[in-house]
Amino acid sequence: MRRSHKPVGLRSPISEWEPSKRHLRYLTWIVALGLALSARYRPAGEQPYLAPVAAIVFSVGTVLPQVFRLPYKIILTPLVWLAILALALVINIGTRSAVPTIFRRALSIVHGQPRHRTTVAPRT
Repeated sequence: MRRSHKPVGLRSPISEWEPSKRHLRYLTWIVALGLALSARYRPAGEQPYLAPVAAIVFSVGTVLPQVFRLPYKIILTPLVWLAILALALVINIGTRSAVPTIFRRALSIVHGQPRHRTTVAPRT
């Protein structure tokens, strides 16, 4: 009897990737720590808002980490980062002047500084 062979298609590893609950828990703990630290160093009027958000993120992420599966995928998807980079280039947030400067600096490091010729009068 002949087995049917399914052709292997090109599938994105991102679309089928499911993060484990442990990784989701770590992410929520890191986000909660960041929120708690930012609440600590914010003005006194903003602290009462950020501290409970940090506590909620920590508690929900510890007990039900699968709630943060979609945000985790969105944050860590490389396509999102490429879209953010493209958006930054489109709206021109200082990249237009910084990129040529970086390239000039890199080329000067790789090729070295050009030699300057000085004109010296011939001796008689």
